[in-house]
Amino acid sequence: MEAVRLGTDEQATISLTVPAKAEYVIVCRLALDGLADTVTLPPEVLSDLKLAVTEACANSIAHAYPGEAGLIRVDVSLEPERVLVEVADDGVGIGEHEIGSFEQEPEIGEGLHEGGMGLALISALVERVEIVEHEGRDWLRLEDGIRAA
Repeated sequence: MEAVRLGTDEQATISLTVPAKAEYVIVCRLALDGLADTVTLPPEVLSDLKLAVTEACANSIAHAYPGEAGLIRVDVSLEPERVLVEVADDGVGIGEHEIGSFEQEPEIGEGLHEGGMGLALISALVERVEIVEHEGRDWLRLEDGIRAA
């Protein structure tokens, strides 16, 4: 684990690589708490980011490594005007049919299946969500502005 703490006018960044297991998600949430100490981050923004990171990690745990062990990488950058979080794994990528799913409201009468709401929830919690192909794998990028407290 690598952490860098910089002055308030600079970017602070942390990168974590943890096993793709539920008990390690708390480490990613705690990293956000630590970075939030570098600037005044309103509690509701921090809370939303922590829930979004939890959902992104849960998605990797549930879908990336069916029946196998794997790793999740979480990069968090705290800049003067925004927070950027990227969650990646080396497992099964996000299917084409899932990529647009967090941008659309489900039709009335459509049944919900187990899971399937993680991307929609993440999208509701942060200002911007995108799936970026990076070094041959899908990264889920979350971006949120730092709003005044």
